Amino acid sequence: MKYEETNGVVADVAPAPNPQPGVYFLLQEGEVVYVGWLRGYGNLVVIRHGGEYFSLYGYLDETFIRQGNNIGEGEPLGLSGDSGSLYGPALHFEIRHGRDPLDPVDWLAN
Repeated sequence: MKYEETNGVVADVAPAPNPQPGVYFLLQEGEVVYVGWLRGYGNLVVIRHGGEYFSLYGYLDETFIRQGNNIGEGEPLGLSGDSGSLYGPALHFEIRHGRDPLDPVDWLAN
C-alpha cells in the first residue's frame, strides 16, 4: 500500500470469480454521487459525506448501489475485483476533502 502513489490505500483481495468475493461496506453514511467507470479507478463508487468529504471505492467488479441513493453506514456497496487495477484483484479506498486527497488510514483508525 502506497498512499503517495495512489492518493489512497490499495488492499489485495480475492478475485471476483472466487465463490466468496470480498464485499465492501460503507464506512459512514452519505449520498452516492457517482457509480461508473473512471480511468485509473475502474468501476468506481463515490460517496459524499457532507462538509465536502468524499470516499472513493475503486476496482470493483460489481456495485450494489445507484447514483443519487442515500446509504447508511455498514451497507454493502460492491464486490471486490480487478477493474482498472494495476495490482491484480484489489480495492482502492480513498478519502477526499474537496479535491484534496487525505490519508485514509486516519479514517480507518477511527
